[in-house]
Amino acid sequence: MALVDRTGPILDRWVAVTDAEPITPRTSVIVTPKRLNAEGEALFRTGAQIGVFLPSDAKIEDLAQVAARLGLIGLRFAAMKDGRPFTLGRILRTRMAFKGELRAVGEIIPDQVPFLVRCGFTTFEVPEAFSMPAMRRALSYYAHHYQRPAANDRPVFELRRAGGPHP
Repeated sequence: MALVDRTGPILDRWVAVTDAEPITPRTSVIVTPKRLNAEGEALFRTGAQIGVFLPSDAKIEDLAQVAARLGLIGLRFAAMKDGRPFTLGRILRTRMAFKGELRAVGEIIPDQVPFLVRCGFTTFEVPEAFSMPAMRRALSYYAHHYQRPAANDRPVFELRRAGGPHP
């Protein structure tokens, strides 16, 4: 699997660890939800940056107490037609004010990336055959949007109100 952001391939500085592996200070580790729940505060005291991958049916409210302290949350797309991680990503960004890396993992295609970005995703774990030209084309499809995003761009109604460029 390759890791990309909206500009192309990037180096993955995160390392997944098992529930039994010790955590080294000043590293970036991805733990299981089970370990995060079981060890909680002790994980953050290790001095490592902590991340977690969640399935699409996760109860995101379970992260409410620790989301701000996590450096990465990965949301797994079990199938291309499973849209739940879009919603979970948006909730993390808008309601839980998660500021870290939000990673899409699993069955995603280039055409989904613009919508993932609008929901607040910053990185995407994709198969080696993932088409970067197709992703770049998909990112250029829409110059303006009507809905308020989880990202920083402004919707059309705000641009019009401010007298800026609009469609």
